[in-house]
Amino acid sequence: MPISSETHRFHITELNKLTGKTFAFFTLRTIIVHIVTYYIAGTLAYFVQWGGVYGGPAMQTYMKAPSEFAPWVIPSQILRGIILAVALYPFLGRILELKRWGWLSVSSLYLLIGTIAGSGGIIEHIVFTTTPVFFTLATIPEIVAQGLMFGYLLVLWERRSHHT
Repeated sequence: MPISSETHRFHITELNKLTGKTFAFFTLRTIIVHIVTYYIAGTLAYFVQWGGVYGGPAMQTYMKAPSEFAPWVIPSQILRGIILAVALYPFLGRILELKRWGWLSVSSLYLLIGTIAGSGGIIEHIVFTTTPVFFTLATIPEIVAQGLMFGYLLVLWERRSHHT
């Protein structure tokens, strides 16, 4: 599909705005949106699934004690937000250009590449760990909910920041 000259001008204008300052603000927004959606999806999953998969006695043998992982939750999610920003930033102009489909593109990239197929994702988890497959598969609704929220909120915030 050919790009109109108006769309091309928008794309070039947006690319010209992609500076170090723009990257810093995009990274900050990405980190915030990632952590907020991570906690929302995780909290919902906890209340919905705790009595089943997460709280079941079988899974407790695979889970670290909260005192062991709690200090690393925020730093690890900040790092994940930075990685997401680095991966998405080169495509920011195009994502914003996609109008109503930009958020779905971000969500798809987040879910399909990062979570499902990425290193340490669901595929590797099933193949290389002893964690029961039912536990790994039971986390998919949480992952999808967070990915959709992440894509939608990040693109919404980014669009608003480019229109002010």
